[in-house]
Amino acid sequence: MMGKNCIRIQKEQITAMANEHHRWLETEGREGKRADLQEADLSNYNLQQINLERANLQGANLRGANLRTSNFKGADLRQADLSLANLQWAIFLSTDLRKADLRQANLHFANFAKANLDQADMEKVFLHNAFFPEARLKEANLTKACLRFNEFYLADMRQTVLKGATITESNMREVNLSGADLSDTEIIRSDFERADLKKAVICRAWLFKSNFDSADLRGADLKGSKIEKSNFRKAMMREANRADAHILESDFQQSD
Repeated sequence: MMGKNCIRIQKEQITAMANEHHRWLETEGREGKRADLQEADLSNYNLQQINLERANLQGANLRGANLRTSNFKGADLRQADLSLANLQWAIFLSTDLRKADLRQANLHFANFAKANLDQADMEKVFLHNAFFPEARLKEANLTKACLRFNEFYLADMRQTVLKGATITESNMREVNLSGADLSDTEIIRSDFERADLKKAVICRAWLFKSNFDSADLRGADLKGSKIEKSNFRKAMMREANRADAHILESDFQQSD
């Protein structure tokens, strides 16, 4: 994750740097200077509403910082530490967050559209009304994450770990979850229409009033799951393992 030799930046330095960065953005690089906070220690600071669009924060330490309503659009946050940070309403549109640490961060209403979160650590993260359309989360860790009322339309979540997570009333339509681990999850009133779940592990999960219409579940492992009042019409189910699955009032018409 972040570098071990992060340098503590003083608040007045951050303010001056943010002002120069604002000029750089406003003048499209003709004036001011792009903020370079690579491996900077900004932990526990109150940086609410700061604009670091397209800034370099690779390997920065933002652990526990208040970044509410801040703008990181297009910024480089690879391997940054954002664990325990308050990221409510923050903007991460097209941001590079590969291998970033977001464990237990508060992401209420945060916008990650088209962001790259490949291999990010998001264990026990709180996602409420967050936006991830067309984002990349390949091999990301969302173990025991709480996902409520989120938008993941067309996200790439191949081989993502969601073990023990709760997914409630979220839009997962056309998400690529092939090879993902959804074991022991609770999936409640969520929409997985046309999602790719090939060879996904969904064993011991509870699927309640959720929609898997036309989803691809070929080779998926649903062993021991409880499937209740859910829709699997036209789903592709060849070689899916439903051994010991408890199926109640669910629709598998025209599935194969």
